[in-house]
Amino acid sequence: MTELPAYNQLIQDAEKFLEGNLPPEQMEATLQVAEETVDALYSQFFDGLRFQEDHPVLDEVLDPIFSAFERLAAGREPLREALSAGQVEEARAWLDDGSDALHELHGQFARLREVLGEREPVSRVPAVDELARVVDAFGRGALPEEALLERIVQFAEYHLALAEMLASLEPSESEETLFDRDELQGGLEQQARGVTLLEEAIAAQDIELLEQGIQSVLDGTARLVYLQERLEGVTEEKVRLCVRCSAPNPVTARYCSACMAQLPEMGLQGGPSFVVSDLNPDAGALPENLQVLNAQVEAMLAGNGDREELSRVLQWLQGEVARSRQLFAEQEDPPPETPAEQLEALDSARDAMVSGMDEFEEGLAILESFLGRPDPGRLEHGMELVRAGGLRMLEVEAIFARLRG
Repeated sequence: MTELPAYNQLIQDAEKFLEGNLPPEQMEATLQVAEETVDALYSQFFDGLRFQEDHPVLDEVLDPIFSAFERLAAGREPLREALSAGQVEEARAWLDDGSDALHELHGQFARLREVLGEREPVSRVPAVDELARVVDAFGRGALPEEALLERIVQFAEYHLALAEMLASLEPSESEETLFDRDELQGGLEQQARGVTLLEEAIAAQDIELLEQGIQSVLDGTARLVYLQERLEGVTEEKVRLCVRCSAPNPVTARYCSACMAQLPEMGLQGGPSFVVSDLNPDAGALPENLQVLNAQVEAMLAGNGDREELSRVLQWLQGEVARSRQLFAEQEDPPPETPAEQLEALDSARDAMVSGMDEFEEGLAILESFLGRPDPGRLEHGMELVRAGGLRMLEVEAIFARLRG
């Protein structure tokens, strides 16, 4: 298996197809998802290079990364032809070659993360943190003016979309006492003022003004984040559960305090703009199908996501849940001689599966609503529900594992 969930799905579906257990149209759909995921990975990496500072390791990894992407592209049609012709060994050979190429990418990306991803984020909002990183690099002469201008334009677009969305918000009765529209407007205005100062700083070639501009953006963002936390009831005691043992951990923790498993990223941390969560070990603790969605959600939060790609991933997962519901409904009742303790465990498994699927689907629906109303809070809330529902469904496997033991 690889570090790219979409390719792992391709490997699994290819085996089913070659065994005659998967229809051609589903095989083709899986091929397209894998190809589009690799294309997105390629675009995100190489588009992000212009925002990266020169570094010896960056020069060293470019050739092997480019070669790995070339291998993946070259193997597409031969793999499709081998599958279509039922050539089992040839298809497996091309899949193995693609897996090797992805392992090479993973290794090279890991090298980059080690040397370029050590910077501490200055904002919990990825789009803001990335802007701050580029401003800092430009101020040190490590990035050209064109890169900074492009990041400012991208952030300005993000800011306008955010302002439009927040302007339409109406607090519920329970939120009314916490909702401070003046504070909201003040934060947005401070962000906008920061963008204006950044643009003026570039025109005047004024580094001091540049620093004032990014500080204004950071201060305005901090006000908005504080207001969001008040509305969501977020405190310093906020925790996230370990995906391995379900132990609660501080939101800033990277490893579980109980079992030392790596904790999944929450979409709040920054880092190199080309690091894709599909190949990020920190996201590896998530179930494979959720790693694909997590990558899309993080990209949207960072302001460089693809709405169509997110929509495709959501449709894919909705189909997966629908199939799970159908298989679950078709399960036969246990035989009458089943011991009482096993019947209780099976009942627990059914309850976990139903509640997990419900929560999972609710999260997908909230994420889908983001496509019509770009509210970053919907992305975070929807992903939290999807994670929680997915973990609840994993409890089913734990229950059956205990039964088998």
